[in-house]
Amino acid sequence: MIDGCFSGGRISGAIDCLEMEEKGYIPDSCTYNIMICELITNNQTSKAVELNKEMVEGCFSADLSTAAMFVDLISKVGRTEVARELFYKMQDDGQLPDLQTYGVLLDGLCKSKQLDEAMELFSEMEEKNWIYNILIGGLCKTGKLEAAKDIFYSLSCKG
Repeated sequence: MIDGCFSGGRISGAIDCLEMEEKGYIPDSCTYNIMICELITNNQTSKAVELNKEMVEGCFSADLSTAAMFVDLISKVGRTEVARELFYKMQDDGQLPDLQTYGVLLDGLCKSKQLDEAMELFSEMEEKNWIYNILIGGLCKTGKLEAAKDIFYSLSCKG
């Protein structure tokens, strides 16, 4: 039903579907994930952020897959500041981001040319030896070839 509302361009109808509790239906985390994904896909990022907060404040906590999906989708629409806030909130809430979540955020920061923030995140990740190719690619694409080369050569020193 929610998907049908979004397909028909009736975003408010889809949001109304979350009021299912009054009719005895309780939305689950899957329902919230679908809503958040569709809202972001339909350029309703603010509503997605609001729904995510509502979900977390309500009876559901965003699990790692929900948080990772949210970071991914928000980054892809260019809202890396929101993605970054959520990324750090995940950690504050005791959810340690996985490789994919780090990679998504690092890629989003590079694509939006927020290289200082990307380097900061990279420094956090360096001890984990993760995702060097994303940062190197981002640096190359933005003309920072020397920095990319330095990182590449530093890898051989680390083994």
